[in-house]
Amino acid sequence: MASTAAVSYSVGNLKMEVVDVTFDSSYPTSGETATLVHINNPVFGICSITSLGTADGAAISAKYVPCPGKVIVYATTGEVANATDCTDLLVRVAVGGPC
Repeated sequence: MASTAAVSYSVGNLKMEVVDVTFDSSYPTSGETATLVHINNPVFGICSITSLGTADGAAISAKYVPCPGKVIVYATTGEVANATDCTDLLVRVAVGGPC
């Protein structure tokens, strides 16, 4: 299961939350849930990989899907396999929505 740490910002009518998602040794198929504390229904999310990590040695990228609120990790051939060790990976997600 992933762990998260959140920081919240408000700019005008837009509320943003920055969440660091760390992964464990067993990536779940269809993504890891990003626990949001300050935004109930974000309308967008932007991911960046903030640590040099791999998923079983493959180059990776990540994306955040607002509904259902998950971070999905990809290798060159598509989503990484179920139970892949992603402990070296840290993904920073900036999510936003109206206040």
